[in-house]
Amino acid sequence: MKILTAIYNNQLVLAINSSKNKKYLCPICKSVVILKRGTEKISHFAHSKNNDCPNLGEHETDEHLTGKINLFKFINNNSTKIECFITKINQKPDLINNKIAFEFQCSPITKKRLLERINGYKSLGIHSLWILGQNYRKKFSSKNTTKFFYYSFNICFYILFLHNSGYVEIRYNCLEINGIINYQSKMIYSFKELLSFIKSRQALLQYNNNLRRINYLLRNFRKNMILGNKTILNLQNDFYLKGHNIDGAPLLCNEKYFSYPIFDNKFFLWKIICLNNIEDGINLEYLFKTLFKFTFPLIENINIFYKHEFKTFINILVNENIIKIESNIIHLLKDPIWFKDYLDRENIQNKKDL
Repeated sequence: MKILTAIYNNQLVLAINSSKNKKYLCPICKSVVILKRGTEKISHFAHSKNNDCPNLGEHETDEHLTGKINLFKFINNNSTKIECFITKINQKPDLINNKIAFEFQCSPITKKRLLERINGYKSLGIHSLWILGQNYRKKFSSKNTTKFFYYSFNICFYILFLHNSGYVEIRYNCLEINGIINYQSKMIYSFKELLSFIKSRQALLQYNNNLRRINYLLRNFRKNMILGNKTILNLQNDFYLKGHNIDGAPLLCNEKYFSYPIFDNKFFLWKIICLNNIEDGINLEYLFKTLFKFTFPLIENINIFYKHEFKTFINILVNENIIKIESNIIHLLKDPIWFKDYLDRENIQNKKDL
């Protein structure tokens, strides 16, 4: 296990600022560590092979080590501590400064483990700021990445990436449009600049709809059924019971084409499932609970956003005289028009566009 800090003369020192032929101690177990410096590897300290220090718990890549040094420079505050082990919660943030734990996440982490780490910090009144590595940036729209979304009134949904050059890229005003997350981007060069950007009202772009993308999604549903995708096949079985096909979704699903990026890139699919689940006499609150089972660890009161999207879509159905609501009960006035498949749907849609 490589570590970036050690104790020398009762002072915590960084490997990049240290020289060889001196006695360094691990900040946690107080055993002797060896300074390793080279032209190809980042400077670091290393334990002996048989040591059982908690610092040896996980292997760190050079990207992670370099990223911690870059974040140290990004924060630019002398009180920042690197690799400070917090005994009470058995956690070691990459960096910590003024009750903010900075985590540079390069490797995969489950949503459950992420939530445990966040709650561990919260129990001590520490806010955690998660900044992602290059593998996450390359897979920006995947569920593994989107679970790191934050929300701010000024810039809406945003996420942070650390580039190898040392600056942080903030992708903000993130909205899902028919399965693709659109965003604005800005390069940030210091923590002070980042705080200022998040706290200031920014000019937010309006994104355009793409009906071709809807047709692609529906064709893809059919393709996945043919290929035996278990998730889509299980959904299709639910649709069969109602006499519907998942790729023959009503044109009403084209309405409200953008949404918050908290549907795992399945907002369009969510609307189809919502229509399939609506029955005469169903309780509105019950319908809501059957549709929303997502969690986003870094966003508090996430249900506010789901309730807003749900209410918006329900109002579309009310305005189109598909349903009416009395005492929180949905009454079905007429069935929305479902199509045989995506080809039938495309033909009707194309005629309407002429």
